Amino acid sequence: MSPIVTGWMLAIALAGPSQTLAPRCPPAVQAVLDQAAAEVLRGDYATAAERVRTGDDSGGACAPLRLAAWAARGWITAAAAADRGGAPEALAPVAEAVEVLAAIGPPRSEAAYAVALLKAASAAAQDERDEMLVWIEEAQTIVTRLALVGPAPSWPLPVDVAEGELWHGVDDYELAEA
Repeated sequence: MSPIVTGWMLAIALAGPSQTLAPRCPPAVQAVLDQAAAEVLRGDYATAAERVRTGDDSGGACAPLRLAAWAARGWITAAAAADRGGAPEALAPVAEAVEVLAAIGPPRSEAAYAVALLKAASAAAQDERDEMLVWIEEAQTIVTRLALVGPAPSWPLPVDVAEGELWHGVDDYELAEA
């Protein structure tokens, strides 16, 4: 692609309104989000989920904290549902998280990214690999687009970590490792 076309594409992407959630969190809440994100990267999902849930329950939470709380809740619930064979009643809290997250942000936002990963996790819980792959690809597309105007979304997990976890969950260890 020519540098001129690339320049125009970047200019168009930056000229449009960003569909990311505005960082409206006070410093103390941002510190909670940063700590929880570090815990997620260490694989300590339960502690991270509890940390953001507690912050979200405190009332007056900022949008990024609310997104993190619902995304973490949905991700952990989807993993637990997989252990129960992906039963619809086990996935009901994931569907609730998807509904809340869809209302938090527009398409191509951090919230849409979380929705895509939760839908992929729900599909993985039901061992629906094709559907899981569609939602993983949607999450990757959102990450690519959002990375043009800011940091890549990371809740419930960074996309590469989430993809590995999901492939591992459906017993495709070769793709999980990749």
